[in-house]
Amino acid sequence: MMATNKPRIILTIDEDLIKSIDDFRYSNRIPSRSAAIRRLLKEALKKYEKRKHPRTKTKNLVSYVGLDDYGNEKEQGMGKTLDISIGGILLETHFPIVSNNILLTATGTKGELINVEGKIVLNRTEDSGMYRIGIQFLEDNEKTRLFITSLIKAFSKQKT
Repeated sequence: MMATNKPRIILTIDEDLIKSIDDFRYSNRIPSRSAAIRRLLKEALKKYEKRKHPRTKTKNLVSYVGLDDYGNEKEQGMGKTLDISIGGILLETHFPIVSNNILLTATGTKGELINVEGKIVLNRTEDSGMYRIGIQFLEDNEKTRLFITSLIKAFSKQKT
């Protein structure tokens, strides 16, 4: 058995449930009881997923401008994308974003600047002191798709 740094959870489970887990494990040729439990939990949690679109992990720098309700600039800064989908993006920043509305700017694959408007739906402080900012895109159009595509392509090039 290999040592792991992952958190461990101790569960008390009745015999009938253990038998069901083991039956699932053997019928699906899963190598361990722990792996079977992880798979069952992941499948069960998908039922409660609130996101409408799958997320793609990214690590891109984007600039943002926080806007008030009238479209006036309140703040600006840089953030690192953590993931992105058709519906939104998750940013990591050094400072909280106090605006409700935001304008994101990224560089396209041909060097052009692409701006996309969004609404802040999550603003959370992490234990590290960084901030996680969830942004819902306000439009689902060609410009938004170009923004998403450019970030994913840029990230793919970084990994190679």
